[in-house]
Parts: sequence; structure tokens; C-alpha cells
Amino acid sequence: MDKNKVTEKLNEFFGDKTVRVFMPKQFLANLSDLLTKQNKVLVDQVKANNVSPELIEETKKTQDLLIELKKAIQENKVDKVEVSNLKEYPKPEKFPEIKIPEQKEIKIPEFPKEINLKEPVWYEKIQNKLIGFIADVVGVLKKSFASDLDRHKEAGNAFAVRLVTYDGKDFYNAMFSGGGGGVPNPLDVNMRGYNDTNWQPVGLDTTTRALSIIQYEHHEIHEGNHFFYADGITLAAAAKQQYMITTPNTLVFPHLLFSITGGLGITITIDEAGDRVGTTLQTVYNSDRNSLNAATTIIHKGTGGGSTDGTEIATFAIGSASVGGKIGGGIRASEEIILKRNTKYIFEVASVANANNIAVYFTWYERLDFAA
Repeated sequence: MDKNKVTEKLNEFFGDKTVRVFMPKQFLANLSDLLTKQNKVLVDQVKANNVSPELIEETKKTQDLLIELKKAIQENKVDKVEVSNLKEYPKPEKFPEIKIPEQKEIKIPEFPKEINLKEPVWYEKIQNKLIGFIADVVGVLKKSFASDLDRHKEAGNAFAVRLVTYDGKDFYNAMFSGGGGGVPNPLDVNMRGYNDTNWQPVGLDTTTRALSIIQYEHHEIHEGNHFFYADGITLAAAAKQQYMITTPNTLVFPHLLFSITGGLGITITIDEAGDRVGTTLQTVYNSDRNSLNAATTIIHKGTGGGSTDGTEIATFAIGSASVGGKIGGGIRASEEIILKRNTKYIFEVASVANANNIAVYFTWYERLDFAA
């Protein structure tokens, strides 16, 4: 009869390493079922967190034994069992049940939501000393600055201040002395302006002693960058007259104001970016008649050719067949138009009555756009 030896671990299970066990497949299968059930009990206890070192070790031994037992079932071909020293071994079906002691629940303490740290005793001492040190330093600086400021009340020790215009082209030097000791003294001002050639004194109003200041567009007149165009026409009812303004293809932008007055009712439209051709080139004048600067923006009276006047960006109507009115010529801050470069603008004037006398006036200054 062909007999196979079951592993040494199975002999150890019966308690005696010297025992040699031979058994048929059916017996091994029954033993396997019993061990499988017992292993399930152990696994369930582990899943339920009833864990102890002894239970973990027992579970591992049972699992190893099951693996060896499966090998024995596959390899064993005998149909009966021969066991030596039988008096010491109980029958498999009467093996005592393994009872697992109940395990205590393991509780993990909740993580603290807030941790408060107290300042150490030494911190308060250092903090007080630090505050005192800063106060002393500030006091010394204040005293030193006040003393130094008193020195500048003398004309010979006056502060030097430079005032620069927004474009960086013009600037002024201001000489003044300040008061010390917390009591303000009169401000002595000696201002000069540089005109790219030499220094000139800046004037004060003799009555109020305020600085003499002019508006920016007025300044452009003095710079020779301000221009104007004027025209007078008479139109019949429904008659129209166009004026085309063409801007240069440079970074010098015209800042435009216009004023159109009709003795009777008129309508005005402004179109941008057309392709018309100007009819008659007009003469424009520099507002500073001493300046030789020429305008880079040109005006034509009448248009022809092309296919479109452009996109209408504004339209106005004022007056009636018996009453006239004026359009434009208001406050520069709200009515100034900065025209696009290399673009054509058409101002069209239409009369609503016969024998309508109309005055047309364009004025602008040309200034380099620093943001471009």
C-alpha cells in the first residue's frame, strides 16, 4: 500500500514530534473541514478587533497547518490510517473547541481642536525692555531731527527741492525753510523754472501772494503746440458741408475741441475712419503767433472719392427753422476728444432752414503720448 508521510507540522499538532501519521484522503478531508471552521473563528475575532498576541500567533499557526494539510490531501493515496501511540490522541471529531477570550475595546483619544501656548516668563521681561529701547531710539531721533530742522530756519541752510512737470521736460527748484519746535514758521519760497535754456524766477500774485499757475492747454499755447481753424459759411435748407480732419501717423496725438454755431437750426454728425479724399486743403494757425511750429494735423473743406465716410461716432441737433444754436465749445475736461493717429474724421454740418449763417471752429494742441 502506497503511503505518504504527512508533514512534520501535522505531527506537531498532535503533540509529539516522534509520531508518524498515515491516513486516507477522507480522514484528511474531514480534518481539513474542522481546521477551516476553527480558522474562521480566529479570523472573525481578528476582524472584530479582539486582538491579542496569542490570538495572532494561533491564527498564523492554523493558516500554516491548513496549507500543509491541503498538500497532504493532494498527495495522499491511502485508504486507512496507521497511528502509533494511539492512546494519547483523541479522535478529530472530539477536538475541544478553541475559545477566544473577549477583548477590551481599544479607544483612540480625540485629537485636540485647539492648542494654547502660554508666553514663557522670560518673554515679558524681554518684551518690556525691547519696547523701552525702541522708545528711547525714537526719542533720540525726534530730538536730533528737531535740532537739525531748527538749523534750516536760517536762509543759508535752506532745503533744496526740485519740482518736475509730468513729462519731465520742465522742472523748478524751490528753496524754503521750515519751522521747528512744533510751531510752524512762515514759509519762504524762492522758485525758479528751467526753460531748456536758462533759469527764470517763478512769479507770485502780488495781491494774494499765491503761485501764478496757468491751465495745461494754456501752457501748450506758450509752448507753440496749440492750433486753431475757423470758417464761416451760409447754407440753404437741407444743404450740407463736410470738413475732414486727418491725423498724423505718429505718436503725437491731437487733443481736439470744436464749436459749431448756426443762426438757425443745424444738425452735425461725426464719422471716424472713412476713406474719403479731401477736396480743399485749409490753412490752420498756431495759437502762439510768435511760434514757427507747424501743425501735423490737417483739415480739408469738402470730400470726394472713396466709398464711406466711416463709422458714425456722434450726432447733434439744435435749433429750428426760426431759432439757432451752438454745439460744442464747452469745458475741455468733459468735451475734449483725443483723435486716433493716422485716421480720417468727417464733421458734417447740415442746415434745417434757408440762408443759415454758420460758424465753424476747431482748436487743438498736439502732444506726444508717453503711454504709447
